[in-house]
Amino acid sequence: MQAPLRRTLIFVDAKALRKAADAVTFAEQNKAFRDLVLSISDPAVALPAGTSAAREQITIAVVPADGSAAQTTFVGCIPGLSSQEMAAAQQKEGGVGSMFSSGTARELEDQASNFRTQLIGGMVAAGALAADKPGAQSGSVDAAPFLAGLKASKGMFEGDDRVQRLVLVSDLSGLDLPSGDAEAVRRSGVEAGRKAATDLPQVDLHVVLPAGRSAAGKDFFESYWLAQGGRLLSYGPDKIGNASPAPERLWHFSAKAAYPSGDELADVRIGDDGKGKLTASWLTLLGTPSYPIPMTGSISCSGDDCEIRSDRGGFAQAWSPQPGGEPEFGNEMPFGGMRNFAFRITGDKLSGEATDEGVYIGADKGRQGIAVNGRAK
Repeated sequence: MQAPLRRTLIFVDAKALRKAADAVTFAEQNKAFRDLVLSISDPAVALPAGTSAAREQITIAVVPADGSAAQTTFVGCIPGLSSQEMAAAQQKEGGVGSMFSSGTARELEDQASNFRTQLIGGMVAAGALAADKPGAQSGSVDAAPFLAGLKASKGMFEGDDRVQRLVLVSDLSGLDLPSGDAEAVRRSGVEAGRKAATDLPQVDLHVVLPAGRSAAGKDFFESYWLAQGGRLLSYGPDKIGNASPAPERLWHFSAKAAYPSGDELADVRIGDDGKGKLTASWLTLLGTPSYPIPMTGSISCSGDDCEIRSDRGGFAQAWSPQPGGEPEFGNEMPFGGMRNFAFRITGDKLSGEATDEGVYIGADKGRQGIAVNGRAK
């Protein structure tokens, strides 16, 4: 069986929980959080929905109200088989009935039951670490204890080659966020994100607010976390959904982008969702500052050779201060704001280019692409 290519870390604000000493009290006092965790982690819920992958590692960690490093209350891997593994097992053992008689299916059920018991225990342990006074984060972003605690917990997600998904559970609606037009707000978000320097390792990120809280501030937080290497996929009181599935194949490349002024170093991560689409994919220009760019599009493979194309979902437009509507281009944006890319993986090599019909390279009006070439790490 293939080792899982993604892990999920659930960071919950101690001020977002209510004290609970046992499972019954926890379920009563923290129903929304319990339901959220089960939707991500319960094999009977998360695997059929595709919210998480079989054997994906789940971590629950509580960020103390004083902004210190998070305290882990649960680490475990979701028991189960992928759809391909299940089909192979059924074929080998002669169908579902034979799987039950041979014990494979019963073993999976027992593993799921034990995992669920331990998971609930981890949530109850989190409830014991709840703040004495629940409430929202308040004051300025750069002084918010929950965000400071996330930065203090960097060691939990550094140095891991797996894709990492972060689920942040906190009431951020009380923070003093900049107001005004969207461009000014997003520029403030980038500035605040550069200052925070949490240096997320190109993560998919979900922020879960309490029920009834306004999702105002999403524009700010999109650019705030993008500047730190995070793609904000959801921000609000809802469950996180399946916006970005775990990859079934993953490549890492050290690359160079052939800018007119000279080569720029880059990291490229390509994730294949197994259904022909990119997932958890990024190209990061490694300058000072760096520019992490989420990649969305299609991937088609034959053996170790793959063709990758953008879906015009934005690419470098993620760094536009005015996303949506007409695209913006400028030297202050990575790749000048280019929207398209086409790459080929051949063995351990990556080749291709970023392009846009609205961007010309330097004084050469006939050139509209920047070549990118790399080798597997």
